[in-house]
Amino acid sequence: MDGVMRKLDELDLGGYQGLILARIGILYHLDEIARSEEGAIPGDSIHSFRSKAAKLLERWKAIILP
Repeated sequence: MDGVMRKLDELDLGGYQGLILARIGILYHLDEIARSEEGAIPGDSIHSFRSKAAKLLERWKAIILP
């Protein structure tokens, strides 16, 4: 999951990528990860998945949901 979060962080949402991500519900999934309880996601204490998901969600909301 750490690799996936890194790739998501590197994405350029220009063009069609933002539209594709919106269609697959990426914002919903990031919100679910960000809101999950501490300890619910294995490896979160090491890789900070919940906080990374929250940061991506905030950054992408403005781009995907104008």
